[in-house]
Parts: sequence; C-alpha cells; structure tokens
Amino acid sequence: MPGSPIEIGGATGRRGRYGVTAIVKIDGALHLVTAGHNVGEGRPAVFLPGQRRPIARVTRNLLDGAPGQAIDGSVARLLQPGLRLLERVRADPRWTTHVASPHPAHVDCPAFCWPTHGDRLPAFESTISSWCADEYRLLHGSASRLLIQLPRCTELGDSGTPLYVGRGERGDWQQLAYLGLCTGAVGRFSYFTPVELILKRLRAQLGGEVYLWTP
Repeated sequence: MPGSPIEIGGATGRRGRYGVTAIVKIDGALHLVTAGHNVGEGRPAVFLPGQRRPIARVTRNLLDGAPGQAIDGSVARLLQPGLRLLERVRADPRWTTHVASPHPAHVDCPAFCWPTHGDRLPAFESTISSWCADEYRLLHGSASRLLIQLPRCTELGDSGTPLYVGRGERGDWQQLAYLGLCTGAVGRFSYFTPVELILKRLRAQLGGEVYLWTP
C-alpha cells in the first residue's frame, strides 16, 4: 500500500530502498508509483525488502525526459505476486483518489508522511515551508524545480514515500490527499515532487488512461 517499503534492483546484488507512492491503473493494468532517481537502466525489478521474488517491474521512468522536462517519478507494472498482495490490503487513510495541487495556502500547513527507510515506522506530521522550492543541488540540477519543501524529515530509503495533506475541515489524518513523493534531502530541508505533476505527465505520455486505484 502507499507508504510501504520496496527495493529496486536485481534478484542478487545491490538494491535501492524506496517507498510506494500510490497504485495507479494504466490501460487496465495496475502499476505502483515511486521515485525515478537511481532506479537503474532498463526494466529493473521491484521486490519486498529482503525477498527474492519480484512483485513488479519498472516500465517507465519520467527522469528519462528531455532536458528541462525530467520529473522524479517512475511506474512499475505489478506482477502476479504484487497483485496477490493487493488482495490482502485493508482500509487505511493512505488509500485515496484525491490529489492536492501545490498552493501558497499550503505554507505552514501540516503534512503527513509514512517513512520507509525502516520497517513498520510510524507516520509523522511536519509543516510545509515552501510549495514551489528550487534546489539545484538535488539530482544534479535535474527535476529540481517547483518542489514542495519541508524542514528535513526524511532519510536515505524514503525516496518515493508519499506526502499527504488533510482535505477535511480539520485537515486531519482521516481525510487525506496526495501532495508529493519524496525526492530527497539537502541541508536542512527535505523535498517532494508534486504527485499532480507526475500524473499529468503520465497522462500526457500515455493518452490519458491513468487513474489512481484504491481497494
């Protein structure tokens, strides 16, 4: 489910740890969304941490775009083991079909995140410090504009972890909307790529048949 840890790489050898941002349906097939940086070339496999059987395979990396068009996001088509995992998911506020557009009103608002650098880590609340930050030390200047900025709250292994904002009157944990996915941290701040931007790019490239999926 969103906020669950995964690893991307080979069946043996070094893998990178990431978080599941969301599940989307593309042309009828279910895919997971995560960050795009450092996932490797080609169609690397996606695993549960420590497992040898892949649950998905990367099919598209938005960082491969033309200069100035790259976005830190990728999608991986779920294989049968991954589809079976979805059959066991339960109701959780992280499952949502709502996506928030970054907006000046988000500054100083609470945001919620489920970190993935460890197993079964509790969610935390932080405060948005910028809704459109640029950080050119991130990703070597690629896909480093118009990011959501929070005081540093993420670690290595949190890439792809979803960031949410509340959409109810109370702005609480029970009515959430996607805002961003973790792209990384530099200095005193953590940065998140807008989920809205990723979905728009996928729809532009794939003809519009991209939808958020919930159980």
